[in-house]
Amino acid sequence: MEVKAEQQPVPEGLKLLLQAFGKNMDMALAPPDAPPSAPAGANS
Repeated sequence: MEVKAEQQPVPEGLKLLLQAFGKNMDMALAPPDAPPSAPAGANS
């Protein structure tokens, strides 16, 4: 029995992993003067 990956629901863990990856990519593309390790709202 073969099940195609497209028919599989996306696991919640995978969604979180992709979201975290996207955030890391955004931080990687951010200007060097913006520290990616700074918590959100630190400079408010």
